[in-house]
Formats: sequence, C-alpha cells, structure tokens
Amino acid sequence: MRTTALTLLAICGWLACCSAADWPMYRADAERSGFTAETLPAELTLAWTWQPAHLPTPAWPRDERMLFDRAHDVVISGGVLLLGTSAEGRVIALDPATGREKWTFFTDAPVRLAPAIWKDRAYVASDDGYLYCLSLADGSLVQKWRGGPTDEMILGNGRMVSRWPARGGPVIRDGIVYFGAGIWQSEGIFLVAIDAESGRELWRNDQAGKIYMPQPHGGANAESGVSAQGYFVATAEALVVPTGRAVPAVFARPDGRFRYYHLQANGHAGGTLTVAAGEAFYNGGLAFNLATGASEGKLGPGSVAKLGEGIVHGGKKELRAMRVVEKTEPDRKGVPTKARVHEAQWSLPGVDGSASVIVAGDTIFAGGGASVTAVDSAAKKVIWSTEVDGTPHGLAVANGRLYVSTDQGTVYCYSAQASGRREPPDSSEPARIGNHRGADAPRSPASFAAAADEIVRRTGIKEGFCLDLDCGDGSLAIALAQRTNLQIYALAPTADQLVAVRRRLVELGLYGVRVNVHQGDAARNRYGRYFADLVVSAKSLESGPLMISADDPPAALRPGGGIACTGKAGSMQLFARAALANTGSWTHQYSDLGNTSCSADERVQGQLRTLWFRDVDLAMPQRHGRGHAPLFFEGRMFVEGL
Repeated sequence: MRTTALTLLAICGWLACCSAADWPMYRADAERSGFTAETLPAELTLAWTWQPAHLPTPAWPRDERMLFDRAHDVVISGGVLLLGTSAEGRVIALDPATGREKWTFFTDAPVRLAPAIWKDRAYVASDDGYLYCLSLADGSLVQKWRGGPTDEMILGNGRMVSRWPARGGPVIRDGIVYFGAGIWQSEGIFLVAIDAESGRELWRNDQAGKIYMPQPHGGANAESGVSAQGYFVATAEALVVPTGRAVPAVFARPDGRFRYYHLQANGHAGGTLTVAAGEAFYNGGLAFNLATGASEGKLGPGSVAKLGEGIVHGGKKELRAMRVVEKTEPDRKGVPTKARVHEAQWSLPGVDGSASVIVAGDTIFAGGGASVTAVDSAAKKVIWSTEVDGTPHGLAVANGRLYVSTDQGTVYCYSAQASGRREPPDSSEPARIGNHRGADAPRSPASFAAAADEIVRRTGIKEGFCLDLDCGDGSLAIALAQRTNLQIYALAPTADQLVAVRRRLVELGLYGVRVNVHQGDAARNRYGRYFADLVVSAKSLESGPLMISADDPPAALRPGGGIACTGKAGSMQLFARAALANTGSWTHQYSDLGNTSCSADERVQGQLRTLWFRDVDLAMPQRHGRGHAPLFFEGRMFVEGL
C-alpha cells in the first residue's frame, strides 16, 4: 500500500507541476507550429486505442504530395476530442481520457480535415462545400456557410462531393475563422473569413482562381490561380494557402487581398503540410521567406515543427535541430549579398520523423515508418519509443496525453500511468474503442431481398453507381449492397428519415463506403448529370413504377445503357436510356482511321464545366511522351495504363 500511495503521489505531483494545455487546432495553433509548452513524462503507457469501421479514404490516393487526409487527425479542447472521417463523412467526439464516443455529426460528404475549436464551438470543413459550426457540448448545428455559389455535387474519385469541396482546412486567429472551397480554378476558388462570435462573413475572395500569372513551363502565362488543398496557416498579417501539388499562395489576412504565388519560380516543389515559424514558412521540404515568398533553402522531404528560436526537421534517417542565420555570400555575379540560411545545430541519426514531428516542452515526438519516438532535445537522446499499426501521420499532445493517428485510421492515446495500472481502471488491458472492421453482414427483410434479386437479374448491373430516388428506411439499398459491388446514393425526403437511415447504415458498417444518403427527391436533388448506371426507388415497390420516358429520363441516369428499374416486385418496369444524339466517337490515337484529329461531336462547345473527375484506378502514360489518348465509343471511355 505504501508503494502504491507513493507512486500515486508522484503522479499527482507531476500532473500538478506540468503545463497542461489543449490542442484546439491541427498542429496546435494557427501557424501549425506543432509546438506546445506542455511537458510529458519520459515514460508513457498506452491508455486506449480507437479503431474505425473503415480505413481513411484519401481524396488523392495516388499523389504523395497530397497527404492532408491520410489519417484521422485529432484536436482536443474543453474535455472533448474531435476527429473527422473521410470514409463516413462524420465528425466524432470522444472522451480524451477513455476514447468513448460522446456524440457524432454527419455532413453530406467526406470530412478530410481536422476541426478547429474556438471557445465552446467547433468548425468543420467538408467535401460537401460547407463550413459547419457545431456546439462542442453535444454536436448540435449552430450555423453553416457554403463556400461555393451553389450546393450541386459531382463525382470526384468515386465519391459524391461538392463542385467546390471545402478542402482549405479551417484556421482560427483573433476570433476569425478562415476556410477555402474549390479545387479547379476554372470552376472558381473561394477563400472566406467568418467572424467566430457573430457568424458574419467578413470578406470573400472569389478571384483566387482567376489570376493571370506565369505557369510552370517557362515563358508561359495564363489565367489560373490557387487550388486550396490542405490546412490554412494564419500569421499576424498573412493567410498562407497550401495548394497541394505546388507551393502555397499567400493572401493578406485582414482583407483577403492576393499577395503572391510563385508557381513558375519553384518548378515542381510543393505539398500540403505548411508550417510558419518566425519570418519563414515551410512546405514540401523547402523554406520560404514569409514576406516575399522567396526560397530560403532546401531542407529535404519530411516534417517540420517549431523548436525554441528555430525548428526541428524530421527526415527518414535523422532528426535535425536547425536555426536561421544571416550570412553574406556572393551571388551568381559575385556581388556580396545577405541571405538567410538554415544551419543544423545538431542531429540524431536513426530517428524517423518523415511523417510527423511535434514538440512538447523540451521533448520532440517524431513519427515515421511504423513507430513514434520521443527525443529529449536538451540531452539529444531517445527517451521513449513505440510501434503502431501504420504510418503515424498525426501527432498531438494535450492535458497529459500523447495522441497518435495512423493511416490505418487508428487513434492511440498514451499517458503517464502507475506501474500495473492502465486506463480504464477496471481493465488490465488498454481499452480498444470504436466500430471495428469485420462486422456481421447486414440483413434486410425478405421482401426487399426478393426485390433486389429481381433488379439484379433483370438489369444485369452489379458494378458502378446506383441511385435510389426514395430510399424509405434504406432496406432496398442494403439488399443491393449485399448482392452487388454498386456504390449506392440514396435520397431521403425528410431530415428525420435522413438521420435514421444514416445511423442504421453506420451500425451495419455500410455507410460512406457502400451507401450514402442525402436529403432530397427525384425532382429536387444536388447530384450532377449522367452518373448512375442504375436507378431504383424503394418507394416504388409499394406505389408502382415511376413515369419515365425517353423525353424525360432521370437526369442522373447514364446515357448509352443506364437502366431505371422501378415498380412492384414481380412486375417491375425497365427503362434503358439511349445514347445522347450527335456525340461522335474517338476510336484511334488521332480520332479515326484517317488521323483527322476531328470528332463528329456536336455537343461540346462554349463554356465547359466539370462533369466528374477520377485518378484512382491506374497510372497513365505521361502526356509529355505522347501517351496514348483516351478513346471513346458507344458511351464508354477507354484509358490505357502503364
């Protein structure tokens, strides 16, 4: 008893003297510094793990620069831990001490970026194009703002997303929330500032995608602009906007005025992780002057965090503490010129910090490979390490705990524990929380199972996209998901029905990855044209077949073979949509046997808009090497891969 009491007193003493703090935004603060003054003990014990039902589904799974949604990054404040899920499109609140779920909130598309917390509110950006303000206490909706001009949705890499998805991660500074929507410059890019207290829009930059500027190819100029993808950075005067495959752009924080975007000067540099520290910001392994955007040297691939008056850079093979010094060196013409240079103060070989690096007090936490390592920056030595189930892209420290998020979707919580004791106190092993993968197969009522069998038998469609125009309680969608590989989008006419069907599908492990539900009906929905290979209606199983004609087909139904199958079981009616008139074909590298490079298509003219986008299936030959052209024939596009 005496030993136990002394141990508990020691822990209580450590908890009292340490500088506990929240972690309200991705990488701690508005500058994404990855630094907190809070200190953790040298020895940490696994307290709990949270396991999602599904792996994260990255927006750009093939692109190694687009790493902003590889893991479920967490934020912690007010006794609540928040994360967003890209597979299910949910915000989930957990108890930071136990990992138990407190509440959940559904958006209409993937949530790819961690929320930002301000006072008793959380701000969440979603691929549905909206920024949501939620009550931190119970997840109720306080207010929401749309980034783009409308709420229409299109298919993007196999998911229904806004034409202007909100992938500019929310950042809060001085009581102002900033976020961005839109990824295709030709469609429009929108940067928005919101007063957190009142919810009033302070400014909106709708010209960020219409900047006439030098392009990556030397001598080329064109109207383009930024593509907001990744977590925004807010400094005293600047709003730094990561663009993913290129270097960030910088805008004036007070009014959103464009300052600079040095695309051509930086060639193929870029990435999504952006960190500001002092007079510099860091992105894609490079350092840049915050005032001018000029390059200040190459650090190499990896992660960066603030460390004292300098930074720590984590690479695959070593950890380096660096500081900025001014030197006078000759330029290319031999003229002595002052320059800011990053110099290594010390390094620690063998520590992998390529995926993530943060600093808590004097301790550096580095994530890379499948491990997390703690380094005492004063002693310059490793003091703790642990293995995890994937690449640890996310690290956070708050209120005496270390949180680790991996690309397997798992969140780990480590804390100081007395010998032989782990949270929760009634268990000898760390709690494993969450919707674990491998749930029992869903069951649907026999009538819906029979209807699904008839639909599959009569249409022969088992792949592609399905639209359920009135899903009822979701039973038909569930039965179709059991029997096919279809990605199903279902419409619920009321808000109450929407919530009920979503919760049912989450329990069955189907929501997001197989079936998505939105509010709307056949006459009023947000979906783009031509995406559905199959159209059904659960309601029609009772009310009879829908009135569909060649003159008025469902807008979502794919031309050239898409099928609508509706009506009561045993007497369903089929409608096959014909090909669009005057669409031409492209059957050879240069269109046809005569290499004319001329199509007979008469529909493509005037202003064009994105119908869908996709890059996940295969690597295509580079166009610079005269890669094979996509071919089109009878409603199908054929793409040759490597």
